[in-house]
Amino acid sequence: MANLVRLIYISRSTSEINDTVEFEPGIALILAKSRVNNRQNGLGGVLYFGNGCFFQCLEGPAEKVDALYQKLHQDPRHSDLKMLSRQKIEQPAFAKWDMKYVKLDAQINNFLKARGYEKFDPYAMDDKTTEDLIRFLKLAPPADQEEPADDEPVLLAPKHERMLRFAVTLSMLSLVVSLGALAVALKIL
Repeated sequence: MANLVRLIYISRSTSEINDTVEFEPGIALILAKSRVNNRQNGLGGVLYFGNGCFFQCLEGPAEKVDALYQKLHQDPRHSDLKMLSRQKIEQPAFAKWDMKYVKLDAQINNFLKARGYEKFDPYAMDDKTTEDLIRFLKLAPPADQEEPADDEPVLLAPKHERMLRFAVTLSMLSLVVSLGALAVALKIL
């Protein structure tokens, strides 16, 4: 593949996402949609979320990565979007992953403390720590799925798939209730 890039960005979440629970529905929805879209666009990468901040590495064809990054500027789930780096690469580090997810845990906390950080704050990280974190995330076990074999598609574990379906169902129910309330409000006006 020619013209491959790795783009690393950070942002703050605009919604309440709990990074201490085993399976966070907000993250599950982001991952599910990202994995489908990334697969269609030939992208891969890794997502890390902690202390209200997203840290994401996207890899793939430059035009697809850049288009997705521009789209993120319009995504209301993100604020303070900042590109940390964008570089040409010969080979993706996350080629097996449509979107790998690594969870806040003791290993990440130890990684941060060894570099002088009390908590995850990607806005305070220097370039070396950012590169070290990418290498660390590449080797870290994924939080929500088994590492795929080279020839198998990335799928959610059955337990997480059920939770994702539940989260999507709740979201759809919320949308229906909101639309019903809007319809009632419009009739009153």
